[in-house]
Amino acid sequence: MKRFRYICLCAALCVCAAAGLYAQFDKPHRFFELGADVGAGVSNGWFRASDIFTETIVIDFTEMSQKLRKGLPLDMNVNAAAFMNLNVGPQKGIHIGLSAGVDGVVSASVPQLLLDLLGSGNALNETVSSDIDVSAELYAHATADVGFSVDKLKLSIGSSFFVPIVYATSRGSSLSVRSGEDGSFAVEGALNMDVHTLAPLNDLANMAWMQDMLSVGGIDFSIAAQYPVLSFLDVGASIRHIPAVAGKLNYRTHVPVSVNLAGSVEEMLDGEMPDFKNAVNMPDLDGIPSELETFGVRRPLKIGINAAVRPLFGWRWFTVSGGVDFCFRLNGEEGLDMFFVDYDLALDLKGSIGSHELAALRLASSRENEIFCQSVGFMFNFRVLELNVAVASQSADFLRSFQLAGLGVKTSVKLGF
Repeated sequence: MKRFRYICLCAALCVCAAAGLYAQFDKPHRFFELGADVGAGVSNGWFRASDIFTETIVIDFTEMSQKLRKGLPLDMNVNAAAFMNLNVGPQKGIHIGLSAGVDGVVSASVPQLLLDLLGSGNALNETVSSDIDVSAELYAHATADVGFSVDKLKLSIGSSFFVPIVYATSRGSSLSVRSGEDGSFAVEGALNMDVHTLAPLNDLANMAWMQDMLSVGGIDFSIAAQYPVLSFLDVGASIRHIPAVAGKLNYRTHVPVSVNLAGSVEEMLDGEMPDFKNAVNMPDLDGIPSELETFGVRRPLKIGINAAVRPLFGWRWFTVSGGVDFCFRLNGEEGLDMFFVDYDLALDLKGSIGSHELAALRLASSRENEIFCQSVGFMFNFRVLELNVAVASQSADFLRSFQLAGLGVKTSVKLGF
C-alpha cells in the first residue's frame, strides 16, 4: 500500500509539476562523440492533412469563423546544431560539451476579421478593423556546458554566446473592411514590419558588418539539477537562457506593406473580378534604407520544474517523465515582452543487452514555443553510431495537433567510441 501511494504521488508530480529539460539525465553511451541535430516544423491552427491531400478541397469559412476566435495561426520553426561531447570519470559521470548552431521561428496569423467576413459577412456601411500579427527571429549560437555529480545530486551548467541575426515584429499593423448597401466592399490594410537585422537589408553584399559580430553577440547561462528522491523517482529543475549580456542588432529597416482592394458583389457575379494582382504593394528591399538603430535582444528565459518516474519497481527500461516551463521574452526597451507556459510529457521504453542500451521508443506530448506537438521518436544505438529520429503532428491548437494540422521532424546523429 505504501508503494502504491508513492506511485500515485509520482504520477501526480509528472502530470502537474514536470518538463523543460528532462529530469532524468540520460546516461551517455560513449566516452567521446561528434554529432549533429536538425529539426524543422510547419503548422497551422485549422487545416489537417486530410483536408489538403484530397481531390476536391472544401473550405468552410463559416465554420472557421465560428470556431476560430483569434484568427488562423501559421507557424514555422527550424534548428540545426553540431556538437562534440566528452564523458569521463566513473560511469562517465563528468560531461563536457561544445555545440554550435542556429535556431529560428516565424509566426503569423490570418486576422479573425477576414475569417468573419468570408464566413458570415459584416454589417453594412460600417468599417471594422483588426490587428495583424507577424513575427520572426533567428539566432546563431555557440554553447559550452559541463555536467557532474555532487553525491546524488547531478548538475549541468552551460554558457552560450549567441548572435541575433533577425528580429522582426508587426506592431501597429491593421486591416479594415467596409461593406456598402449596394454590394460594394473595400479592404484596406497596412503591415508595418520593423525588421531589426545584423546586416543592412539594402546592402547585404557588403560584408563589413561581419567585423562587428563579436561585439554584437550576447551571453546567457543555463543550469539544471536532478536528484533521486526515491529509487524510482527523480525530480529536477532548470533555468535556461539566464541573460547576462544582451545581443544587439544595429540595423532597423521599416518595411511598409499596403493592401488596397475594392469591388462589388454584383461585378464579381458578372465575372469582373477585383484587381487582386495589384492589391498588395510591397517596396523593393534594395530601395529601403536601413537605419542605424541598436536593438537589444535576449533569448527567452525559461524556468522549468520536472520529474521522471519508473513505476514498475524502478526498472529503467520504462520511464514516465514530464514537466512545465515558464517562459519570459525580454526584448528591446519594453522589459517583459511576452509570457507563456510550455509543457512536456513523455513515455520512454528502452531495450538493452546487458549494460548496452540498444534501442528506445519515446511517445511524447509537448508544447514548445507555444506550438503543441504529439510525437513518436526512435533511438538506435550501434555503439559507434547512434541515430535518433522523431516525427510530430503539431499545431497551435491542441486538438488539431492530433490531426496532422502540421508536421515536425527531428533527427540526431552521434558518432564516437
